[in-house]
Amino acid sequence: IVELNPIMRPFIEQSEWLFVVVKGSTLIIAWCVMAPYAKVNRLFVRRVSNAGIAAYLVIWLSWFLSSM
Repeated sequence: IVELNPIMRPFIEQSEWLFVVVKGSTLIIAWCVMAPYAKVNRLFVRRVSNAGIAAYLVIWLSWFLSSM
């Protein structure tokens, strides 16, 4: 497996399970922060989530296309 994300690459090079734990932890932490705040300001959380998804897709797509 080749990880294109330079931040996550050392984790997957060390262990696939470590990579899964770190990646999963970031998702769980994000949810734990955003879920309670969504009760206060749902529109903000929705916009931030959509911006994060868009950024992730753009970054991933650029890494993918540059590796070809």
